[in-house]
Amino acid sequence: MIAFFIAAPIAYLVIDKVLQNLPYRVPVSVDIFVYTLLGIIFLSIITTSYQALKTAMMDPVKSLKSE
Repeated sequence: MIAFFIAAPIAYLVIDKVLQNLPYRVPVSVDIFVYTLLGIIFLSIITTSYQALKTAMMDPVKSLKSE
């Protein structure tokens, strides 16, 4: 999330500069950045949940044997 808040303003400025050079001007909306942030949050929750469930279902004996 920290990376998003650092990169989002920079990306907005770069995209705005690139789109200014096009013959048909397309406005940059904030919706794209909101959807991206929601996607990042969703993927991080899914990834964290998967790893937590995988660890919870693991046999503790196997973990202790390898240490």
